[in-house]
Amino acid sequence: MKKLIFIVFITFSNLIFSQVSEKILNDNFLNLLESDQACYLINFEDLNTNEIKEICILDNAFISAFEIENNIIHDETKCCDYLERYFYATNLIKKNGSRNFKFKNPKSLEILNENYISYDELNEFNKRLTINLIIQNFKKGENLSINIADDDYKYINYYGYLLSKEGFQINYFLFNCFGPNNLFCSNCQKK
Repeated sequence: MKKLIFIVFITFSNLIFSQVSEKILNDNFLNLLESDQACYLINFEDLNTNEIKEICILDNAFISAFEIENNIIHDETKCCDYLERYFYATNLIKKNGSRNFKFKNPKSLEILNENYISYDELNEFNKRLTINLIIQNFKKGENLSINIADDDYKYINYYGYLLSKEGFQINYFLFNCFGPNNLFCSNCQKK
């Protein structure tokens, strides 16, 4: 029954914002695991409440939540360095072969839930910006990046979510001190 509810949720959420299949979304997620500074579009089930959410999350935040959930040691005196943990976690995620995950640890869930955007918020954001123009430019291979002057990571999540649902693989540069944050399409072809 849980599996049926999960499948219905995924199908419904894809109908609202997505123009591409679940296979493309899943393949894009797996491809982004090979790159640095990526925006992941994932589904996760909270095993404490059985609630399922789809989120866009920056790679380092997702890897942290995954490491906590899977008890990958964060104390470098007892384990490996950051990169070793990162690659170990990434390999475990690849073995999952899917963008669908289950989490129970409250610390992991806190990280994931910080990245949740409701459909109402997404609709409001979509109305205020010309996301369709950005999508058309990406499809044409023009203007393959977006400057985000605001330091609010929610904007990265908004853009990342909406563009990922269209089948684009989204990466980011966070410049903090040196200028605006920047999102770019890593699977678009410049013309």
